[in-house]
Amino acid sequence: MPVTRQHLARLHPHFATDAHDDEDLAFWSRMAEIGLPASRFRGSVAQARTLYVAHQMAIVAHRKGKSSAEFSPEGRRRYMVFKSGGALPEEFDTPEQERPTAGAWNATSFGQQLHSLAKY
Repeated sequence: MPVTRQHLARLHPHFATDAHDDEDLAFWSRMAEIGLPASRFRGSVAQARTLYVAHQMAIVAHRKGKSSAEFSPEGRRRYMVFKSGGALPEEFDTPEQERPTAGAWNATSFGQQLHSLAKY
């Protein structure tokens, strides 16, 4: 089952907007279906695929100039995607801390959640 904009919007309402291209969503959804087999995630495959797509879409948004980025003291890039004028900080998708074994998944909080899910 492909990941849809509605699946992503459950993670964060920003994904419900048109800020993310449908073509990118379709591409990363296909990659999630290919790369994240149901056998690995058992009953959590839908959640895993949604987190994977959210992680990739956050990075795509940054590359297209729809977000900002900063460098941690270690020089790793962390993506901060969502901007809000409400109660949330302007940039809040940056993971609080890096997980030593997460590697590139540390780039977004969605990637960190996927990494945690894959471990269990």
